[in-house]
Amino acid sequence: MSYWTHVNGTVRFDYLEFTGDGPFDDDFSKYDIPEGSEGPLEYNFDAYDTDEDDDGSIRHGQLTVWGDLRDFDTANQQEVVEFLTKCTTGRSVRQGVCQINDDVFVYGEEKGWQKVH
Repeated sequence: MSYWTHVNGTVRFDYLEFTGDGPFDDDFSKYDIPEGSEGPLEYNFDAYDTDEDDDGSIRHGQLTVWGDLRDFDTANQQEVVEFLTKCTTGRSVRQGVCQINDDVFVYGEEKGWQKVH
């Protein structure tokens, strides 16, 4: 019998500044993406400019993660939290929440990702 780990989460970022070579580094694929026997965790990143001057210097963004990871044991759910930690380290995070099966994790500025349920 197969075991499935269901993941759904969102992280909202503030103040994503452009670098000299282009926009904020949104290549989250450089981190170890958790993977089940039928494929990896999926993610999407969207950035949007809310600066009324339209100079593009300050942007906000949202990282969405989701997946149904087959044969990904509950003991491995920490891999998802570690992926999220790498994605949020050194960035201004407004909010973050992720549900992994029945467990809920939230992001706090001082403590990072913490299990709350």
